[in-house]
Amino acid sequence: MRPSISMTLQELAEKLGAKVQGDGSIRVKGIAPISAAQEGDLTFVTNAKYMKALADTRASVILLDKPPSLETGKSYLLHPNPYACLARILDLYHPAPKHPEGVREGAYVHPTAKVHESACVMAFATVSA
Repeated sequence: MRPSISMTLQELAEKLGAKVQGDGSIRVKGIAPISAAQEGDLTFVTNAKYMKALADTRASVILLDKPPSLETGKSYLLHPNPYACLARILDLYHPAPKHPEGVREGAYVHPTAKVHESACVMAFATVSA
């Protein structure tokens, strides 16, 4: 399932403290492996053995630590730590689900337990003393 988020490469770079090489107006709609990427996707390459695949990928944007030595006609998101940058991109496009605050019906909370008001205690969970 594709995420519902879409932003320009330039907007993404600004959120991540990264640099754009190429067309910053490209809309990044998802993240995919280099072989499965489609137009609108960002892909990620750090291993030199996959650099040859850059010419064949359908991804619109490639995340790298530095510009590649070969010309591909692609746009790049450049960041000195692409692994950390990818983790932040994944969090932007696939955020963790938010659970409502409070104690759900069916949960057991010991009378002396202290549960922060922002916590979510799911049904059938037990909070002991």
